[in-house]
Parts: sequence; C-alpha cells; structure tokens
Amino acid sequence: MKQILLSLFLVFFACAAIGQQDTLKSVIVSPKLMNVKDAFFLSFLTDELYWSLYMEYSDKKYSATKADDIMSYVDSYLSVTPTINKKQGQIKEFGLIAKYRNDIDSIFKGMRLFGSDQIGEFLFNKETSLPLRFVLYGDTALSFIVTGVSIDKVYNTIKLTGRQRATKVLTTYILPSLKSFVKSFSSKEIRFFGMTCVYGSKDFTDDSPLSTKPEFVAFIAPAKLIRQYVANDITEDELINGADVFVSDRDMVSDMKKIKITLE
Repeated sequence: MKQILLSLFLVFFACAAIGQQDTLKSVIVSPKLMNVKDAFFLSFLTDELYWSLYMEYSDKKYSATKADDIMSYVDSYLSVTPTINKKQGQIKEFGLIAKYRNDIDSIFKGMRLFGSDQIGEFLFNKETSLPLRFVLYGDTALSFIVTGVSIDKVYNTIKLTGRQRATKVLTTYILPSLKSFVKSFSSKEIRFFGMTCVYGSKDFTDDSPLSTKPEFVAFIAPAKLIRQYVANDITEDELINGADVFVSDRDMVSDMKKIKITLE
C-alpha cells in the first residue's frame, strides 16, 4: 500500500512539474535569470516532494544535507563551466555563484544552527541542483535565495491554522537566520534576500500515516530592509510589512499563494 501511495505521489508531482515547465517553455533557455516567483514555485514542488520521500518513506537518497557539507556540492558544480543555457539563466547564474562563492560559503557556515534550536539542513537534488539561487525580483533586481531549508518540526493543525504555522516558521527560523545574509554579502549588487522552508503538519487526533503532510513557506525582502532589521533600526513588523511571503499549506496540494503576515 505504501509503495502504491508513493508511486501516485511521484506521478502527481511529476505532472505538476511538467505543467509548470510548459508554462515556462518559452523562456527555459533564455539567458536571463529566472523570476523569483517562478523560482519559489519550482522550489515548492521539489522541497515538498523530497521532504515526503525522506521523512515519510525514509528514502536516504533524498535525505537533508547539513550546512557544513553544502560547499562540496557548490565546488563540484563550479568545476564544470556551462557553455549553453540548458535551463533559464544557467550561464549567468553560474557566473554569479562563482563570483560570490566565498559569500555563499560564509552564509552556510552561519546557518549551521538554523533559527535557535536545530542544525541547518537542506533538501535538494544532489546530482542536478544546489540549495541556492540567483534570481530576479520584478525582472530587474538581483536577488539571492537559499532554498530547501528542512524544518524538523511537525505542527499541530488542531492548535494552529495554516497561516499561524507559516508565521511560526517565519519568526522562529527565517528571521533569526537573516543575520547570516547581512554578514556574508556586503555587495550592493544583491538587492533582495530570500529563503524557502519546508516543514510538517499533522492532525494529532488522527493516527493514520497519511495525516502528516508537508507545508511550504517562502520569504523575500529588500536587502536594505534586512540590514536595518539586523541592526535593530526597524522592528519585525516593519520588516514583514516590506517583505513578500508565499505559502502552500496541506490543503493547497499543488499551488502556493502570497499572503499577508500579521505578527501577534
């Protein structure tokens, strides 16, 4: 039964990914970097899939990678220079990863402890991708995002709404980790910083194996605003008001939406 469910799960997400690829087909080999919303959507598809494959089906191929080990994959990626764009913005993104290699190293060293209570771990396809992207906000502003952050918490759907669960991840894990971006990147070329996280949710009155499902939250804000927040010049509320937050809760299945976060 478990194998059948896994097969159906894989087919579903493969279809969803193919549909998204068709949407982006006209720009898939464009030299221009991907738009941040499209990057978030692709991260959402893979993050939730890998979380389920590892957390629910114990497939070690998709296990989370610790922050200390990320740079070995970055350096392996940088060892082969692309000569054509097999995916959107590939050559340009490669150049930016090479240019900011040391900054990226510093970021992941700073994320060894994610938030304040767990080891930094990241979900990604170790053969074809990295847990980071250089993308464009509004098609013009260069942005850097860390993707596939794996949160080892499972939140109770009886006690917290989908928005409250996303807010808890945002305040507990994402906001405290923004210091690593500010300390690592001094270049004013990067105008936005962002992050995507995947975590679990469950109805704790339901003991069935299908009760636990992944959820996703993505955050991006102007680098200038993040620097002000880290320097204690603005409040959490002011930072959140100037940020974009996207979520996909357990009931949304194959979509995500932009939401407004109000801190209590």
